[in-house]
Amino acid sequence: MKTPAENPEGYDDVSLVKRAKDLHGRLLIIHGTYDDNVHPQNTWAFVDALVAAGKPVDMVIYPMRKHDIADRAARRHLYEKMLEFWRR
Repeated sequence: MKTPAENPEGYDDVSLVKRAKDLHGRLLIIHGTYDDNVHPQNTWAFVDALVAAGKPVDMVIYPMRKHDIADRAARRHLYEKMLEFWRR
């Protein structure tokens, strides 16, 4: 998709921030603070739009983890959180 400056229409077309109000059900958002794929400000903007739309959202932040949250302890924690979320 290149960069937002090079492809503003493409980024606008796929923005979930604009569609937050249309989502249904509870959401679980996971973010690693060292993620070099999804920048934190994008996650915060999406969560802010969900809050503004009154949508239920749970969020777990993994400090010093990249996009894949690959270390054993964090991955185990992540899977436990996912299972807990789906059971609820």
